[in-house]
Amino acid sequence: MKKLQLLLLTLLIPFLGYTQNSWINIQYLTDNYPTENSWELLDSYGSVVIESDSNYVLNTLLDTIVPLDAGTYTFNLYDVYGDGLGASQWNGTDGSFLIKNDCQDSLAFVAGDFGSLYTETLIIAPCAPPNPPVPGCIDTNALNFDSLATIDDGSCTYPTCGGILTSNAYQNCYPGGQALVIFEWTTEAYNPSCETVKVWYTNAEGVGPYQYGVGPNATNFAVNAGNGQMPPNWSVEHYLQVEFADGSLSDTITYTPTPCIDGCTDPTQISYNPWATNDDGSCSGTTCDTATQYQITMEITLDNWPGETSWIMNSLGVIDSVLVGEYDFNDIGQTYTYNFCVDQNAGFELIVNDNYGDGMAGSTSGGTMDGSIVIYNCDGDTIWYMDNPGFGNTLYSGAQVATPCPTIPTIDGCTDDDYQEFNPLANNDDGSCINLHVYGCTNPNAFNYDPNATIMDLVPDCNYELWIGDAGGDGWGNSYIGVYQNGIDLGTYTMGPGNYQQTWNIILDPGVPVEVFYFEVGGPQQPPQEVQFQTWHNSFKLTNANGVELMYEGQNPICK
Repeated sequence: MKKLQLLLLTLLIPFLGYTQNSWINIQYLTDNYPTENSWELLDSYGSVVIESDSNYVLNTLLDTIVPLDAGTYTFNLYDVYGDGLGASQWNGTDGSFLIKNDCQDSLAFVAGDFGSLYTETLIIAPCAPPNPPVPGCIDTNALNFDSLATIDDGSCTYPTCGGILTSNAYQNCYPGGQALVIFEWTTEAYNPSCETVKVWYTNAEGVGPYQYGVGPNATNFAVNAGNGQMPPNWSVEHYLQVEFADGSLSDTITYTPTPCIDGCTDPTQISYNPWATNDDGSCSGTTCDTATQYQITMEITLDNWPGETSWIMNSLGVIDSVLVGEYDFNDIGQTYTYNFCVDQNAGFELIVNDNYGDGMAGSTSGGTMDGSIVIYNCDGDTIWYMDNPGFGNTLYSGAQVATPCPTIPTIDGCTDDDYQEFNPLANNDDGSCINLHVYGCTNPNAFNYDPNATIMDLVPDCNYELWIGDAGGDGWGNSYIGVYQNGIDLGTYTMGPGNYQQTWNIILDPGVPVEVFYFEVGGPQQPPQEVQFQTWHNSFKLTNANGVELMYEGQNPICK
């Protein structure tokens, strides 16, 4: 405030002691190199009336009024470098110099590059002095707006912010299953009290509250939700509050994201995932160009000396590689999976190198484990594997050929089970659904036998038991199974640590195929081997009301 008062005093001085019969207004906008410039105003006798000083700041406007007598004057503007006020040629901002008054408008003006010297003769006529500035609040949105004020003195006060006017929240899904929640809001743009200074974020699981700074005039904020690959039953509400310049907080913006599950969303494809929310292009069994490429998968398990191992995958040139040293001691015993798109005609070749010369046979050089490499077709069949870890310096897979990914054959038929023509194997409705079922008793020995009935209207065995097991008792982690029948999601199931088994009663339609999907999902920073080991513990069993096992998969193979 002291600086502002000094400025006002400086501006008022010419008016308080105004004895000359004219005046000029100098508006000097510096360029990026103000130390190169100097200027002076001389009277008809060559005496200096006013001149520059050496305290100018780059790209700053000097706006001042100079009282003087009418007459002839000479204005000189110098530049020691020779480019005038030009800075744009050096990726800067050009400057300008304007001399004017209310009676004669512009007396001199120059901008940009004028060379080393700009000079102008000014003939200044008598001109009544301008009205002195009236300090006050000149913002019409302020509570204390002064309609008579001509210069802002920083005294404006504003109403308390009324909060956000509108709000919205939504999400984006990124590859790998990461959900990004975006919060948006609008405020009273005319009220400085409503300027956003920070946001406060938390969620229903107890994360936060955390505060985050935001940029000027911010109207949105985004945050990652979950750790990626969240299961279908994941549901966590997220909260955001906006803090304004006056210290007040907005109402809470809430949003509950849905899981971002990558997969095939086409139910007619063999790779269909009923719980997928984000189609990753895998409906054909591959994300490769099916017209020219086949997909293969390589699994490499590293030995005790992973830093020695490097490899190159070729298919019409190098399509991927790992250099010596990219793997390190943190990768000992780790298994990494890579998917490649290889040319259908040229096939592929893998070249593996070991700079020590003992291959991937860690057990032969002081270690405890050998490495392994297996390459699979899109259908999971093995194309090639490393049969000798002690290959020396270089191993070649030789030329190999992949095969197309399997697809579900098109089966025409009636796909609506309300009709007599229903075919549970059909995946393409050919319009053959003609006769609706007639519900009734179809048993000719029953007293209520209905010869017109085509399907029983009572289903005796609808209750089934789903049992899941965990031989390790360490829980399924982020992995889960999903049950799907007749186009209906019947839920997902998993278990936490400390349990060895768990059961649920579920209702199924008899006579209609049921599918059970197992999803192996790792947690954040969880090594692939740990996820695989966890899966080896897991199993599930589906039995009917009579105790008959309909499905039994997993069966805890490592524990037998």
